[in-house]
Amino acid sequence: MAQKARGNTTVTYNSNAITNYVTQADMERTIDQLETTSLGDTAKTFIAGDADNKLTLSGNWTVALDGFLAPDAGSGTKRTVVIVYTEGSSTVTYTWTASGSNGGEIENYAIQSPANGLRTFSCDLKLSGAPTRVAA
Repeated sequence: MAQKARGNTTVTYNSNAITNYVTQADMERTIDQLETTSLGDTAKTFIAGDADNKLTLSGNWTVALDGFLAPDAGSGTKRTVVIVYTEGSSTVTYTWTASGSNGGEIENYAIQSPANGLRTFSCDLKLSGAPTRVAA
């Protein structure tokens, strides 16, 4: 059954719950496809490679949110990132724990200030390493 995202998705960055600032959280997992075609094959063949993970966030900008994200923008600092999807009584949690070269790093951070609209933000988190995935 389809599930609304509102109230059923939570986002945590560096142990800070930022869900109340986020209006959209898109997780993208792109899997490399490695070509294994040999001269004896009659068509291309492939195997799965490594995953490239990114979390794109957007929402309502506040000074509090800026305090969580802005200090890390451009710093190269990796932080723990958690996104939880809930459907009824079931949840799936993806966690990238900051350790060594693993974790989430702010790839892009922008603040939009239209003269006739709401001040918003957008942020791309490049996620290094494999996530811990827990389904409950």
